[in-house]
Amino acid sequence: MNQFLTRKIIGDNYEYRILHEYFDENALEKGKKKLDNSFITQTRDWDTQKNSEWVLRNYLAIKMIMSSTVMLTSLEYGNERNLKVVDPYLTYYSLLNLSRAVLFTNPNALWNEGKLINSTHSKIINIVGDAVGQFDKQIGSQIKGILEKARDYRELYSYKFPSTGITDFKIESSEAISISTLLAEVAQFQSEVLEKRVLSKDKIIKEFDHDILELGFTYELKTYDFIDQEDQYRLDYIVRKQPFPTSLYLTLTEGFVDDFFGAWCPEDSETDDYNPDLDNSLIFQMP
Repeated sequence: MNQFLTRKIIGDNYEYRILHEYFDENALEKGKKKLDNSFITQTRDWDTQKNSEWVLRNYLAIKMIMSSTVMLTSLEYGNERNLKVVDPYLTYYSLLNLSRAVLFTNPNALWNEGKLINSTHSKIINIVGDAVGQFDKQIGSQIKGILEKARDYRELYSYKFPSTGITDFKIESSEAISISTLLAEVAQFQSEVLEKRVLSKDKIIKEFDHDILELGFTYELKTYDFIDQEDQYRLDYIVRKQPFPTSLYLTLTEGFVDDFFGAWCPEDSETDDYNPDLDNSLIFQMP
């Protein structure tokens, strides 16, 4: 029995922390219906390519959630030690990565042969505003505004660098954590709607197009190309053990969480160095 079925049987479900603070039940139901209608279109011609695409999209989304967790816990660690110079970068990119998690799990964001992975920051912010706006347009507009402010905040210290240091224009870490948690939970919510739609089909596709999955572990940069063996191993595990898209929470495993955050842990556990393991569920419930 695979870990998906085991966790389903024992009732290991994601427990939302903040989603219901932003949206009432009517708003959530409205958003759910819109998502389901869009996923009906996505899953109508479900085949090996679609199965591969959405398994990979969910995998990329959970990595964005965990990477943002590393950034936000690093931000808190830096704030405790007056390391102000990292604040604009870590604030913006933690929010951007969470926005990418929403992007990857949103049925209206087209895969476009993998080009979605390299979406521009402006496109990501616009789509996330619309995705949150499915539930409440006003809140969607507010989130978009916060993301644009975070981008300006990062650019201010990347290109201009005022002599006064960090100004009142900054985004407080508590706000960044709150918005990050909301975006992570929107991504989780979207993935749950897809999971239900896939499981409702007469036949569950369990085959993969490995050319699509390779996009999840091959990195091609202008001056450096490489294959990440950890990503390759995790995707191979999904192919063998859980060969269809499940919710983000059920896609995660304890081993994946331990290894991902462990890569950023100090070698000596007794030091006062930064250790993301101490708060790896800051914005998302980890198994």
